[in-house]
Amino acid sequence: MSKLGRRPILLGDKLSVKRESGGAFIFTLDNEKWSYDLPEIFDFSVEKNSLSIFPREGISLRNSRIFDIKTKWGLHRALINNLVCGIKKSFEKQIIIDGLGFKAQKQGKELVFSLGFSEKKTIEIPGNIAVEIDKTGQSIIVKSSCKMSLGQFCASIKDFRKVEPYKNKGIRCFGDIVRKKAGKTK
Repeated sequence: MSKLGRRPILLGDKLSVKRESGGAFIFTLDNEKWSYDLPEIFDFSVEKNSLSIFPREGISLRNSRIFDIKTKWGLHRALINNLVCGIKKSFEKQIIIDGLGFKAQKQGKELVFSLGFSEKKTIEIPGNIAVEIDKTGQSIIVKSSCKMSLGQFCASIKDFRKVEPYKNKGIRCFGDIVRKKAGKTK
């Protein structure tokens, strides 16, 4: 069984952590705040720029729920580690738009897509996400400190026009593998 939950999370020098009421705690860096709600079966401690998560006292790891507790322990440790890594250096994904006349434009707090449909598709940009578009409008760089919201935002953009397998037209993330099918033969 994995022992990922036992590993400490390195915070760095400038990042500070403080406990809030309940199971939540707040990360602070340069007057910006991020919060994370830890389930009440877990507790944490901060020692020398590292954060450790462990089950609360009185919760035995030798009962019938051992698998459930250990999996949640590793899950929450990984989620907190992703949050800390995102605070230190933002996560980034590149979205590529392929197709004749397909492009994106940024209008205020919205992205507007021209994808060959009769109407333009729009999506609102959440507050914790930054978007950069190149001159052609066919390459979008999306940045965020939250890995989960970044992935969800990119997935909702890709749903506007999925890549079709014959000409590979559509929206995809950089690194996605799209298998091209052979067309009709005579």
